Amino acid sequence: MSTSTSRINFGQLSTLEGVWKQFLHFMTSANESRARRARYKRTFQELARLSDQELREIGISRSNIRRIAKQELLEGSNE
Repeated sequence: MSTSTSRINFGQLSTLEGVWKQFLHFMTSANESRARRARYKRTFQELARLSDQELREIGISRSNIRRIAKQELLEGSNE
């Protein structure tokens, strides 16, 4: 009867570690992207709900809502 012993192949282990690190980086990036999209959507929706009068009172034109939401998105990523 022959018995086999398990041997650790360190080359495979380092490859698995690399794959795992790439996966974690991907998941982190995906979560950050999801959070940025949610922040953009929330800002856009909050401004879009305001009446024209309310927008005028705060100095915003309805045609600028998308630009302002994008600006918030970019500035928010530097926090």
